[in-house]
Amino acid sequence: LNEEQEKELVADTPLLLVANSVLNRWSFKDILNTYDFVETELVQYMAKLDRLRLIQLLPLNRIKVLVDRNFSWRKGGPIQKFFEEQVRNEFFNSRFEASGEKRLFLVGMLSRASTDAFQRKLDRLAEEFHRMHVEDEKLPVKDRFGTNVVTGMRRWEPEVFEALRKEKDRRKF
Repeated sequence: LNEEQEKELVADTPLLLVANSVLNRWSFKDILNTYDFVETELVQYMAKLDRLRLIQLLPLNRIKVLVDRNFSWRKGGPIQKFFEEQVRNEFFNSRFEASGEKRLFLVGMLSRASTDAFQRKLDRLAEEFHRMHVEDEKLPVKDRFGTNVVTGMRRWEPEVFEALRKEKDRRKF
């Protein structure tokens, strides 16, 4: 999608919800049964998604998704910014102790080679998550749960530690 298309989705939360649902391969009926839409309203949202070229709305409200299964929102774009804000404000507002939840915070000192190797493993993990997502699309919506994974890896030192350094760490990675 281009920037304007993403802006249009972000400006209309129900439209963004419908877009997210169809991109996760929900049927028209699944969306209608799950969210507070009347049929004509949902058809209108589907028609907007059709005009945006995310889907092709077919007879009997069937949906053909026109976006690749492994797509990403625009880097730094309106939708990525929207979801990043939700992650900051909501996703991490959890102790990650409930069933199906897990949080890892790993600390260590890695070389460039180890960092590169670990990031390749994270890429393979993301590919495995995507494979499972595609396979689970065959299941009814009632048997699937919105599941999100956030991983982050970067050079970082807490500011309170950095403040105690004799000299700022100016090494380039």
